[in-house]
This record gives sequence, structure tokens and C-alpha cells, in this order.
Amino acid sequence: MTMGCILTGAAAPAAWSNGQLLAYYTDMDAFAADWPSSTLIYKAGVAFFSQSPRPTQLAVGLTGTITAPLTIADKANAIQVLATAGGAKIFAWGIDSTLRTTITAVAAKGTATFSAQPSDGNTITVNSVAYRFKNTMAQANDVQIGDTLAITLANMACAMNGTGTEGTEYYTGTSHLSASITTAVTDTVATFTAVTAGVAGNSLAMVRVGTAITLSGSTLAGGADAGTSNLNQKLLADWCLANGYACFLSTNSADAYNGSVATDIGYLLTASSNNATCVFYHDFASEYPEFAALATMLSVDYAGVNTVKTLKFKTLSGISASAITTTMYNALDAKNYNTVARTGNVSIFVREGKNASASWFTDDFIGIQNYREELQVAVFNVFLAKKKVPYTSEGQQMLSQAAEVICQRYVNNGFLADRASVDTDGNNVILPAYQIVPGNIALATASDRAKRLGPPIAITAYQSGAIHKVVVNVDMIQ
Repeated sequence: MTMGCILTGAAAPAAWSNGQLLAYYTDMDAFAADWPSSTLIYKAGVAFFSQSPRPTQLAVGLTGTITAPLTIADKANAIQVLATAGGAKIFAWGIDSTLRTTITAVAAKGTATFSAQPSDGNTITVNSVAYRFKNTMAQANDVQIGDTLAITLANMACAMNGTGTEGTEYYTGTSHLSASITTAVTDTVATFTAVTAGVAGNSLAMVRVGTAITLSGSTLAGGADAGTSNLNQKLLADWCLANGYACFLSTNSADAYNGSVATDIGYLLTASSNNATCVFYHDFASEYPEFAALATMLSVDYAGVNTVKTLKFKTLSGISASAITTTMYNALDAKNYNTVARTGNVSIFVREGKNASASWFTDDFIGIQNYREELQVAVFNVFLAKKKVPYTSEGQQMLSQAAEVICQRYVNNGFLADRASVDTDGNNVILPAYQIVPGNIALATASDRAKRLGPPIAITAYQSGAIHKVVVNVDMIQ
């Protein structure tokens, strides 16, 4: 059974058994019993179960208490464990808003650690203002060296913060940092904190002259702008790509449609060509279009006839249209975002139904992964079902026939199709939807025979693709 999973950082519901990491739900009533409307994950369940058709089950996996980033490889309940828990195949992943967190701006900081009293004439420069330690002060920005290191550092803090008494702790006319940096002293360490939180504080420089002074770095560091943390999303998307899973994400950050911003999740995944991930921009923070899309795309019956579908043009039940302009849409499209938008003031549907990599659409990735899985299972089942697969042409044929069953299934469901082409002479030709060529058994090496490694089976298959746009040329003659 193939299904999707919502990862959450929330605590386990009371009904879950001790140590339980994963639960499966077949309807919204059961989901709401564990995750009532007061929880952040509730509307993700609504988005999934509101779609028709949809997969029969939805899983919820606990990541435990998380401080970003999501440590996928190190958590005791890592999602690799969840991927096969309960014997069900979890294919698509997403995270709820407990892991899609909003972060406040963080102020940059730096430190100066003193191993001893500074020598007469030593300096410390912060944000281009140089302070000189002196036994006898003589000019502006001189700091009085005290009888102890604690007094000296207190005098320095007064000079930088503009407190204390001019002419006593520091020389008259000294420049203060209070507009840009605050200084605090604890024991032998002075901590400099940017007044304005954000990444700009990371450029405030620190320089010292004196062997007794050790700086934390050449600049303040650790400043971060307010916004949505992409760390958990990026790590999940990278993990899905590496393991052949689909990933569905969304953001409501205005950075998504700002063409000059290069830190939003869409930009980051596009820059890394993540063809496994479908990312939405949606301006309703409480709605989950990604889980509605997940339900829609995992509802395909690949054993049926003409059942495959694209994500573009689909209406996602219960998902509102985002208010976007043409300029916003163009910026979103350049970063490979999808969005639920209103077209012609009437139709509300998904645009563009693609993944975060050039020329990769969501239906392509999911269809290929399903094909790969079914092909692997079909070939493996030959080894299970037969008493022996001989190292002969007949053995190769057994395996090839299993592969052909799957290839034909994907022709029937519409994912593969004959390809119209032109040969080298310019003639129109039709290439078959798939071609299976078993390796020549006569060319098998002695080493491969000893390892019982059969010759490779080569398959060439053509996707049917889809038309999303068309130019209609009309020659109107009166």
C-alpha cells in the first residue's frame, strides 16, 4: 500500500501507546480523535481527507521534540524507521507547522576574552571605533586601566555604552557604541550585542591589539532575520530526493515572490535541482495545499486504464485561492513554486503542477517512482516464485517477461505511450512505448557467473507526457 505521511513535532496523543511513533488513519473522524481542531496538524488532515479520490490511508509520524534543524539521521525515531513501520509503503512526505516554524530576528553577538590586564596602549576596535587602554588617559576613546581586570573591563563597558562619568572611566569626548552595539561584562569576558537584530549585525567588525585579548571572531556572528525557518523543510526534501521519495512542502513567506531573495525554500530547492519536491506558495497559513496535492497525486490507480493525471488544473477541495498578481506569479514560477490561484475570476486550480527542478513535473516524478517500485517487485517475485532462474536465455526471458507486464501496465494507465519521431531520412516513424532488450547471455563473464549476476536487462521507455499550453494560430479570411 502506498501512502503519504505527515511529520509533526507535536507530542503523541494520549491514545497512542508508550513509544508509538506512527499511526495510520482511514478517515477524518479517526484523525480528529487524535488530533482535534485545536492542534496545528488538524487542518493538514482536513486537506488530505477532503480530496476525492484520495489514498485510503494517511500516516502521522512523530519526530519528537525538535530544536531546528530536524536531525533526520540522528533521531531515535528518525523517518527512515517510519518509512517501513507497520509494513506499509510510505512514499510521500510533508511536515506540519510545528516543524515549519516562524522565527524571530536574532541579534548578532561577539566576545572579547581577557586572560590578563591589557597592557598600556593595547586597543580593541568594535564597529570601527577604537578604544585604547591607558594607565594615564590622554585623548578621546582612552579607557582607564584600573587596579584590577574587573575594573578595567567595567570602564571599557562604560565607554562603549555611554554610561559612567567622562574623565573618570574614560576620556572626555569618547565615542560611544550604544546606537549600534551594547556591551556587557561577566568576569573576564565582554559580550558585544548588535542593537538591531538581523543578519546585518554579522558585518560589525572586531579587531584587537594585545596578546591578553582573544576575540570570538573578526565580526559579530549569529544574527538572523525574522522569517520562516527552511532548515527542516530543506533537510526533509534532501532526504526524500536521496531515497526516492516524493516530498510536498509549502510556505506563506513573502520572500517566495521576491525575485531578489535567495533564501526561501523554493529558491534553495531549485538551486539544488530537487526534482523530488513539490513546493507551494499559499497565503493562508492555516491551510495545507501540499497535503491536498499529495492526496490527489497518490490517488492514481496504476493498475487501471488511462488513470494517470497531472497536478496542474486540479481543484483542491477546501483550499482557497491565493491573492497573487501577474508579477507575483512570474516570480513564483521562476523559483518553481506551485500555487492555487484564481483564473479569469472564476476557475480556481493548481498552477503549475511541477517540482523544484527544471522540466520536472509532479506527475512525472511520482509516476517514475511508482514504475520503478513495481518493476523491482515484479522482477524480484520471479526469484521468489520459481524454483530456480537458470543462467540461460530461458532464465533471462523469465525476468524480461516480468518486466514486460509492468511496462504494458504503464502503457494501459497512460504513463507510457508510443513516441512519434522522425528518422535520419526525415520520415515520420512511431517508436514503441517500450523496448526490452535482455543482455547477451553468451557474453557473460566468468566472474559474473561465479557471482550469479545475470547480464543486465535494458529497457527504453517513453513517457506520454502532457500538454499544458498551446498556441492556436488562426488565419481569418473574409
